[in-house]
Amino acid sequence: MDIAFSEVVIEEVSISKCVLAFDGGAISEHIASQQCTIWLGAIVTDPQAFFESFLPQTLGGRFSDALPEDTVVAFHIAGDGGGAWQMMRDLDGSRILPVDAGAKDCEMWCTADIFMRIIRGSLGSNRAFLSGDLRIAGDVGLALRLEGLLRRAA
Repeated sequence: MDIAFSEVVIEEVSISKCVLAFDGGAISEHIASQQCTIWLGAIVTDPQAFFESFLPQTLGGRFSDALPEDTVVAFHIAGDGGGAWQMMRDLDGSRILPVDAGAKDCEMWCTADIFMRIIRGSLGSNRAFLSGDLRIAGDVGLALRLEGLLRRAA
């Protein structure tokens, strides 16, 4: 099966831990040197790509089922491709924004590697939390419910 992404065609072949091949030299060299995942034609190599490109395109405002109204959840992800984002739902709908100084119902901290392993499904959030790789402040139940949402998006 071929998937069109911009002007690049992605075919299924195995490279490292990725299932991909590109019809284009520079992109294939870039991807072959990194662990990545292709979801719905989007290349996701790190949390920044996940939060800023993939998740908004994939979910749109559809994470309202997972977030109660007037809820803010922040993700603080350290390392390459990391950053700080918040998912929020209010009367204007659901969206993903850079973290601000306002109150949060839940905040999570982890490394980029741990975050990518959680959303790929190779590490459960419960195990990451219990091992200390995922730190959660606030509503822990809300944080653990979001794992299902993020995996469904991915």
